[in-house]
Amino acid sequence: KSFPLKLIIIAYSAILGIIIFAVLFSSSWLPVVSSDFLNYYVGATIIKKGNGNRLYDASYNYQVQSDVLEGTSLRNITIFRSLPSVLFFILPFTYFKVDTAYKLYMIFNVFLLGVITLLSFKVFENIRKARSALGFAPWIYLPALFTLQRGQTSLILTLLLFLIYITLKKKKWFLAGFISPFMILKTQFIISLPFFFILAKDKKKFLSGLLLSGLALFLLNLSLAGFDSLANYSSYLAITENPEFGSRLNAMFTLYSSLATSPLSWFVEPAWFFAANGALYTLVLILFFRVVKNESMETLFLAATIFTIVFSIHTLSFDMSLLLLPIFILLDKLSSKGEAGMKFDLIAVVFLLIFPGVNFLNNTFVSLVLPVLLFL
Repeated sequence: KSFPLKLIIIAYSAILGIIIFAVLFSSSWLPVVSSDFLNYYVGATIIKKGNGNRLYDASYNYQVQSDVLEGTSLRNITIFRSLPSVLFFILPFTYFKVDTAYKLYMIFNVFLLGVITLLSFKVFENIRKARSALGFAPWIYLPALFTLQRGQTSLILTLLLFLIYITLKKKKWFLAGFISPFMILKTQFIISLPFFFILAKDKKKFLSGLLLSGLALFLLNLSLAGFDSLANYSSYLAITENPEFGSRLNAMFTLYSSLATSPLSWFVEPAWFFAANGALYTLVLILFFRVVKNESMETLFLAATIFTIVFSIHTLSFDMSLLLLPIFILLDKLSSKGEAGMKFDLIAVVFLLIFPGVNFLNNTFVSLVLPVLLFL
């Protein structure tokens, strides 16, 4: 009875394998030039050269990009925009040429998919016992595949999210707090930290861990880029958050992008949308704090992940990889109900395959409303 689901997983896995094989053995420059990995590679190269103080210099980013792409005339308009600490994962790859490094990083992301799959089997017992095929969801989840193609860091963050969930479930408050600051490897996800803090019952231990690793990350960022560079980081983000640098609001999956691309933008200044996003985020935090004692950890963490995506300012298709954890939580609940046969398979297929398809619609309203409806 579960044959259709298994068949789809096998087919998708085969297609994924063929695509990865083709990219790894391709001599084309297009995949690496069009990827976000190039920006991380450029940033890591700047650090490696000892020029961290110029990390947030757009013109210097383009200069270094030209240097590393000396084998082609192709160029990418996007530049490095994250905090320096994320380059810790990229620096080892700079010892290879950029095209080889891109392929090696893809292999690294495939490895992360495997780790996330193993974690899902370990954490979600109902899936393992009733529907083990669902544990391979990461291999057919489109945002995860986008991450492979784009050379993004979203799977690193997804793994961190799994670890935070596991440590909170096991009541390891200090460890949960210690891991949490690493979510700001993508700056916009700093808004997840208050949710995790609320979920921790022993807030003193959680805060101790958070402050310790937060301080370590700050010192790492400071040593890599310097004080002046970090002091100008917020203004650098504001300047580069526009189409000239490849940032497109209509490709994002957030409340802010939905408002900023709606008819309201014809007569309302963007600052008001930013303020509305902040106000609603604050309201949600207050409501989250009030209901935390009445709901299960699974439901609350699912909500926290969705709200993090909705209220972050800059979230693209590959960042939706974070929703793998909410998907596993819901599928685990479905598995525990003992439903079997085609009915369950249909639910699983629709959830895992149709939902990620909103990435192709390029419609922020659809992509914003759907996760909320799924949560409700």
